[in-house]
Amino acid sequence: MITDKDVQKLLIAFSNIFSTKDDLKELWQKIDDQMVDFRNDTNDRVDAVYKELIAKRDEQSMHTHSHMRQDDKLQDHDLRIGRLESKPLAR
Repeated sequence: MITDKDVQKLLIAFSNIFSTKDDLKELWQKIDDQMVDFRNDTNDRVDAVYKELIAKRDEQSMHTHSHMRQDDKLQDHDLRIGRLESKPLAR
């Protein structure tokens, strides 16, 4: 027959082998805390990349508009030069 002392020994032996509900809850809490930290770190990095992307997009937009202004000026100059060249010179 199993005595109370034997039951205590078995409980101690099994506690080293099997996890209890409290052990699993503690493990789950640790994993959850690590996942929260991981998500926060990931979001911080994504935010930094997103800000950089927005800055590059704005810079590209300004660069494109600068070229458009220069193209407009060149077209205006071509038109004005064409008008000047088409007129006869007065002597």
